[in-house]
Amino acid sequence: MKNGKKIACVGAVPLLTVANDLLPLGYEVTIFEQYGVPGGLMRTNIPAFRLPASVLNEEIGYIVDMGADLRLNSRSRACRRC
Repeated sequence: MKNGKKIACVGAVPLLTVANDLLPLGYEVTIFEQYGVPGGLMRTNIPAFRLPASVLNEEIGYIVDMGADLRLNSRSRACRRC
């Protein structure tokens, strides 16, 4: 059930924590990722033998399936550095 409140996350790494916690509470979550693939530092800085890309993709898929609006190749107006 939606509660009428919206949250914007800049960068797809918060996708796994913030969106996972807030979507079940009824928040509308939009994630702005400036790159074409979500995962940020988790994808680039954690070796694949510790966190395979397939596992990361699966986890991100779960969050998107919960209703998060993931906007790839999109820089948020909320972020002054973007």
